[in-house]
Amino acid sequence: MSELSERQQAILNFIEDCRDRSGAVPAVADIARHFQLAESTVCAHLRALQRRQLIPRPPRSGRRPAAGRAPARLWRLPILGQIPAGEPAETPLCALGECPVPAHFAGLTSADGVFVIRVHGESMRDAGILEGDLAVMAPLTGPPRPGEIVAALLQGGETSLKTYFPGPDGTIELHPANPAYRIRQYPAGDIRLQGRLAALIRLNPVGVRAIPTQN
Repeated sequence: MSELSERQQAILNFIEDCRDRSGAVPAVADIARHFQLAESTVCAHLRALQRRQLIPRPPRSGRRPAAGRAPARLWRLPILGQIPAGEPAETPLCALGECPVPAHFAGLTSADGVFVIRVHGESMRDAGILEGDLAVMAPLTGPPRPGEIVAALLQGGETSLKTYFPGPDGTIELHPANPAYRIRQYPAGDIRLQGRLAALIRLNPVGVRAIPTQN
C-alpha cells in the first residue's frame, strides 16, 4: 500500500490533535476551513484514510450505523460528520471517529442504531441546540411525535435537524427554533427520517457535559 500523501498525513494529524485536545473529532467543515479546501476534497482524503483503516469507515448506505462495542459499560457511538441546523444542505456523512458515552446514556436501552452528528448553524438556537453541539440521534421505532426533533434526509441528499410536525394532506413540516428561518413543508415521499434527538453533548474548556432535551 502506498504511503499517505502530505495532505492526507496533515489531515490525519489535525484530526488526532483535535481528539487529544477536546476529546472530539473535527467536522468536515472544520477540516475544510483549516486547510482551505472544498468539503468534497476533504471527504476524498477521509475516504483514503478510511481505506487504510486509520479512521473509522462510515456505515453502508441504507443501513443504520452500528455503535462500536466497548468494555466496562461504555458505548462508543460513531460520529458521522455534521448536520446543518439551518437551511437544508448537502451533507457528506463521513465517519470521523467515536464518541464514548456511558451505557444507557440519556435513558437509551441499547446502542444499536444510535449515532452522533455535530450541529452546524443556528436554526435550532431557541431550542438550546447550538453550533458545535454533538447531537445523539436514536433510531425511530415508529412515526415521530409532533414536536419531536429529528434528523431528516431529503431527496437529493439534503439533511437537516428540525422539529417534526405532521402537515395537511399527509405532508411533513420541519420547524426551526429561530424566527430568522422559515418552516418547510415536504411530501411524505420526499423525506426520510433518520433518527430522533435523544441528547446533546456540549464540549467546553472544562470537559464534556450532557444537555437535557425537551423530548
